[in-house]
Amino acid sequence: MIDLYTSGWALAVAKDCDKAKTKISISAISMFPPLRQSDADFFALWMAWKNAAARNVRVCFFLPTQQPAHPATLRNSHAGKIAWENKMHVRFVPGPRLLHAKSIVIDSASCWIGSGNMTAAAALNNHEFYVNFNNNDCAARIESYLDSIANAE
Repeated sequence: MIDLYTSGWALAVAKDCDKAKTKISISAISMFPPLRQSDADFFALWMAWKNAAARNVRVCFFLPTQQPAHPATLRNSHAGKIAWENKMHVRFVPGPRLLHAKSIVIDSASCWIGSGNMTAAAALNNHEFYVNFNNNDCAARIESYLDSIANAE
């Protein structure tokens, strides 16, 4: 079964992440941890990742290195520092090509593929969508691809 979310995707992903047992892999072009609790949907998603890391689920973000030509990437280093301080992991994908895909894979089974970056604006204001489906083969292929590009020189 495939579910399409045109709104409320961040809360739906948060609920899925709350059930994670081993690993959450997240890729995006940009990530800005929430600045305030009033960014409710994205705050809930951030807290789901933070709580997962606290219960020893490996939460790993794949983000492009800072690219001056692409402003969305300029805060990724700072976001990575905040993630690290919250027991999450960050792997930076070297340039010059950007990692533009947005994906979340939970426990190597639940796949979320969509258009929204990991920001409050994407979760609350922008017109974004996410598709959710369970497929172990697709999950493994996404995770393998992310590992390969994060290790590229």
